Amino acid sequence: MNSDNRRQFFPKFSTLAFVLWGTFCFTGQASSSESLSYKIVDTGQSVCSDASTQLSTCPVQGEYGFGQDAQYQGYAPSYTANNDGTVSDNVTGLMWAASIDTNGDGK
Repeated sequence: MNSDNRRQFFPKFSTLAFVLWGTFCFTGQASSSESLSYKIVDTGQSVCSDASTQLSTCPVQGEYGFGQDAQYQGYAPSYTANNDGTVSDNVTGLMWAASIDTNGDGK
């Protein structure tokens, strides 16, 4: 698949959105009793829901729907634009390109 086909096939994501999406999909969630050796940036999700509505209280362990993102606390997001084409995550120490537009053509 050449780069023109990839542009048509994949939606246009900003690099930050793609990295955040990948982080949330692949880091998994730890239970409150697990100790992690790395920091996970919080999503800011603060309410629980079922398939169609926002719940007034989050489910407790053993109830259907327990373990939603709103029930876990992480580190507040913090990012720094490095003024060299990169962005740093101040929580995890990760760094990525500020733009996927590597040739400067605006596409």
